[in-house]
Amino acid sequence: CQTRSKDIPTTEGAHDRTHNGGVDWYVAKLEPDGSDIVYGTFIGDEGNNWLNTHNLVVDRHGNCYSSTCAFSSAFPTTPGAVQRKFGGGKVDWGIVKLSPTGALLAGTLFGGSALDNPDGIRVDSQGNLVLFGQSGSADFPVSDDAYQAAKGSRDDAVIVKLSPNLDRLIYGTFLGGSGNDAGRAGCVGADGSMIVAGNSSGGSWPIKNA
Repeated sequence: CQTRSKDIPTTEGAHDRTHNGGVDWYVAKLEPDGSDIVYGTFIGDEGNNWLNTHNLVVDRHGNCYSSTCAFSSAFPTTPGAVQRKFGGGKVDWGIVKLSPTGALLAGTLFGGSALDNPDGIRVDSQGNLVLFGQSGSADFPVSDDAYQAAKGSRDDAVIVKLSPNLDRLIYGTFLGGSGNDAGRAGCVGADGSMIVAGNSSGGSWPIKNA
């Protein structure tokens, strides 16, 4: 969730027990019957780290991955992360991996020089992290085998696959045309295919076997 509260419950050993200013992102894990909190932690920088939808997933080891909007290089990153420096513009993706007790296992920024907005996160069968969202950055990171290497004229949907420790970009692509396009949610098929859903204002959105 997101919070302005400085006294929301946090726990010993969790990543961050201190509110960072403005709106912080907050992650909590509860006992199965809801009777107590297992961990609670703030995550954020000096900006308003708000959440969009579909932005938390738990892997088979009990680690939690989540993503939020990040506003500076003060967002918590870890050595070896795929991007430790803020990309510029208004917003980058901020992505973290938390242990089953709320410790920070990995953290990275991800984005370019304009507004980049995370809006969906999943784990595939190999433990890789698959993220969906939208970007207005012409320099948003994409991979050499991207389906669409260059951004359309306005905002595009984007699909990104990162290694489990957030230290390697496995796949990244734009998906869009001449209008505003956004990836709002997604999932991973049993065969590893990446499925994104969202909205498009038309233009040259790619159509195949429609």
